[in-house]
Amino acid sequence: MFLNFDSGAPVDGAPSRTRAYLVLGVGFSLHIVTVFIVSARIMVKVKLGKLVVEDVLIIFAQIVALSLLICTVIACKYGFGKHIIDIAPEWIIPYSKISYASIALATLCYYSTKASMLFFYFRIATEPHVRIILHLAIAFITLSSVTIMLINLFGCTPVSGAWNRRPTDVSVCITTSAFYYYTSASNIATDLLLLVLPIPILVRLRIQWAAKLGLVAMFSMGFLTTAFSCVSWWSRYISIQGSDIIWDGAYSWMFTLLELHVGIMTACLPAVRLFVKWIWGDKNVWVGGEDGTIGGGGWARRKMDVKESGGGSREYRRSGDEVASMEMVEGVV
Repeated sequence: MFLNFDSGAPVDGAPSRTRAYLVLGVGFSLHIVTVFIVSARIMVKVKLGKLVVEDVLIIFAQIVALSLLICTVIACKYGFGKHIIDIAPEWIIPYSKISYASIALATLCYYSTKASMLFFYFRIATEPHVRIILHLAIAFITLSSVTIMLINLFGCTPVSGAWNRRPTDVSVCITTSAFYYYTSASNIATDLLLLVLPIPILVRLRIQWAAKLGLVAMFSMGFLTTAFSCVSWWSRYISIQGSDIIWDGAYSWMFTLLELHVGIMTACLPAVRLFVKWIWGDKNVWVGGEDGTIGGGGWARRKMDVKESGGGSREYRRSGDEVASMEMVEGVV
């Protein structure tokens, strides 16, 4: 059988234990939810006008998340979630190859989700200095993700040393624990950055304060992503320090899947709220209000450039894509 989770050497005559069922159950449950949420987001954006770069990034993140789950399923064939004593010697190399690919895929998923959120923030930001900060944030996340990717892909000389760890192997690799700690620290730092950045943007929106607080509370779901990132780091630390890394590492991977999927959900929240309002029978969601905006919003007319004066001294022109993004934000309240 292809997926024989209980294969392996028996311990005291009993089948070997595995944490694979738990990780796969959590992973696929989350993925089903995110598929629905991302689909709702795409429908909303199509209704509002067209897909933009942040939508493409979140679709890509969803596809990569599915690829990670497929890698996890395949890894179960080679002992994922088992005690190290139950791992057959011939499983080590294929398991290591899957782990090598999974880290690269996870990095892509992290980057796509966070970049999607930053591009969305950029579209609704009005202050020039805030946009400069967002440019720097995008550059930082890009540089950090590229660094992690390169270290993962080329951290061993030759590259095959990443999965061929036999005693006769002469490859030289960076310290695994140092790489994992750097990856975790980078993820936590960027999670905190994404948590803080939208607050000044949302506070400056010209909508009622009750609506602003609602939006801030919605984006504060990023706390969950940060929390899962911290727990993932701690469980990774436990697995590295322990003597049963595959068994202990199953929980670390589960929290990584939680972090990735909750991040995708958070990035889609504004559009999902608008989708829910439509499902609940709000027929004015897609209908222009008296001021010409979708859903009766108060920002600007869609599909045309709109000039906004701020404080009597600044003028700013919004493109149709940016106005559509603003209307999506305003639609959630």
